[in-house]
Amino acid sequence: MKICPTCRQQYEKPEQMFCSQDGTALVAAPPQDEPPPGAWQKINLQAAQNPPVEVSVEIEHPKRAYFPGDIIRGTVMLNGASSSLSGQNLAIGLIYEEQYISIISQRVSSRSTDAWGKDYKDHEYHYTNVKNFDSYWVRGKQITETDLKGGAARQTFDFALQIPANAVPPYTSEVIVSAWSIKVLYGSSVLHEIFIPLIVPPPGEMAQAGQYGTQEDEGRLTMRFALPKLGYVEGETINGQIVAVAREDMKLYRIVVKFERHDEVNVPKQENHKIFDTQTINIAENAVLRSGVAAAFDFSIPLHSPNHPTRQSPSGINRSFCTLTAEIHRKTWIVIGEQPSVKTEIFFYNGNCLNQA
Repeated sequence: MKICPTCRQQYEKPEQMFCSQDGTALVAAPPQDEPPPGAWQKINLQAAQNPPVEVSVEIEHPKRAYFPGDIIRGTVMLNGASSSLSGQNLAIGLIYEEQYISIISQRVSSRSTDAWGKDYKDHEYHYTNVKNFDSYWVRGKQITETDLKGGAARQTFDFALQIPANAVPPYTSEVIVSAWSIKVLYGSSVLHEIFIPLIVPPPGEMAQAGQYGTQEDEGRLTMRFALPKLGYVEGETINGQIVAVAREDMKLYRIVVKFERHDEVNVPKQENHKIFDTQTINIAENAVLRSGVAAAFDFSIPLHSPNHPTRQSPSGINRSFCTLTAEIHRKTWIVIGEQPSVKTEIFFYNGNCLNQA
């Protein structure tokens, strides 16, 4: 395993010598025993009511963005008599939290009468949004009563908390919101918090050019996406081709290329799947395919929606992803399902490896 010393992006291939993002020479990655996000401890948090002391937090680089593997250093300051904190521990924690909306659907039946006076049952569905909140203790330190200095009016505690290498990127949409923060906790009460901007750069294995996609029906032709890579940063443009090989001569009406973002919540019996930021373009209008001859058609889709990187929650209960689909239309194919299509997942990241303190 190798790592870029600038952006800490990791590479598994031994022949890789330089970072695919900024060209920095790679070095050997230190051994890591990083628990998966699913092993993070879930905790219940609440806003503090009448906090016993005044708390403030300062971090060394308050205006910089952080990356997986970075260490966040700072100081917690307590103003007030710490003797009032007896009975519970203070804690300084690196917290990942998310809010997501699931949906309860309820079928409601009613009786109606048609124009001929005959009774019949009418059915409709009512939908109710349910807000869910999850918080995870990822890193932290406890401050026990013995750490407090005899009720002094002002006390300080330094901390250094490392962001895990497999950190989940922050996210914002109508369905899912997630964030990283440094929190000072008194039991389950939040005394103070500072949100941390986190950038998760594209991994090296997503930077390979190739032909991608899966196709269910390859009876009349095969299609693939020819793409320079699968991992993109918001603000880039997907420039690619549709490569098609027909098994018979045919004339196309068009190829429809569609990009979609997905938010998916899988709470049992409260599933919610929202598709948004859809972009559709038509290419290859009236093109002719010759049997056994590969044809390539260019397309370009700009990516303009920030704060929507590919992600999955530590619990696996929700995820966000993007798909790219191409569907061939012919005027002679009337029945839905006779239009061959190919689909691939596109991976998005919320920033590159450049950083400023």
